[in-house]
Amino acid sequence: MFRSAVATLCRFRGCLPRLQQGIENSVVATECRPLHLTRCVQVLHKDHPGKKVEKEPREQEVAAVEEGVEEQLQGLKFDSMFPTLETHSMLINNTRFDELPIIHIKATHNNTIIMVTDGKGVPLAHESGGTVGFRNARKGTNIAAQAAAIALAQKATKKGINLVRISVKGIGPGRLPAIKGLQMSGLTVVSITDATPLPFNGLRPKKQRRL
Repeated sequence: MFRSAVATLCRFRGCLPRLQQGIENSVVATECRPLHLTRCVQVLHKDHPGKKVEKEPREQEVAAVEEGVEEQLQGLKFDSMFPTLETHSMLINNTRFDELPIIHIKATHNNTIIMVTDGKGVPLAHESGGTVGFRNARKGTNIAAQAAAIALAQKATKKGINLVRISVKGIGPGRLPAIKGLQMSGLTVVSITDATPLPFNGLRPKKQRRL
């Protein structure tokens, strides 16, 4: 039956003379190639035991990360994650909260400027995407922001600064990479404040730029 089907196919395509010349094996190999079949993707229900087994390693990883954060912040006294009236007078490693150094991050679309000050606002050191070797449009990238944060953290560590507060201003691409660079450098971040100014329909916006 298979031979007759191949002969019918070859007759339809004008290949019957080739079949009669004794090269039907090549015709069969050319026209009938095996198909590669893949297994069907199995979608597990949320209550399936296999899905619970997959969740266990993820939960263990999250627990390990939480334990690492707890060890890093061991000795710090936090009553709430939100500021209260007693936050400024709270003692962290025998230092008042309002006396901790502050790292100001100004993230714009063209650059990321980072400065560390003491509790009273006196500047101690500063870095930006341009001071670490980036030029032109590369100053506004997340890599430049992270490099500037690492360079600033090294300067702050030499001055004996370990516990810091972070104040972020702007919506540039270097917001999160700068914070990550500070944490990678060994600084302990006590609080993160978003100081981005928000307009409350106060001024009329500028007209759209023509290109």
